[in-house]
Amino acid sequence: MADINAHGKTKVGTLRKEFKEAYGVELRVYNPGIGGHRADDSVTLASIREGKASDGEIKINAKMLVGNLEKKFMEQLGVKVQIEDKAGELADNSVSLASLT
Repeated sequence: MADINAHGKTKVGTLRKEFKEAYGVELRVYNPGIGGHRADDSVTLASIREGKASDGEIKINAKMLVGNLEKKFMEQLGVKVQIEDKAGELADNSVSLASLT
């Protein structure tokens, strides 16, 4: 499982693809500008940012807990994400990314 980096210039599609390849599950990325529906793969994370989040960088690794990663995306990039489990349902916030594969 490779580590992934995400920042404001990262395209949603690129992030979703890398996440799926690394952890075997889907990452849902939401766009508040279109009523909270899922973001288009062609947009950057910065273009769908909520609030005054910085343009920091998030380093994602297999040891991270689902809930902590989702929170980190919102706090550092202003982007709402949710992680699915293998069944396509929302993953439990208390499990690690590694346990989802």
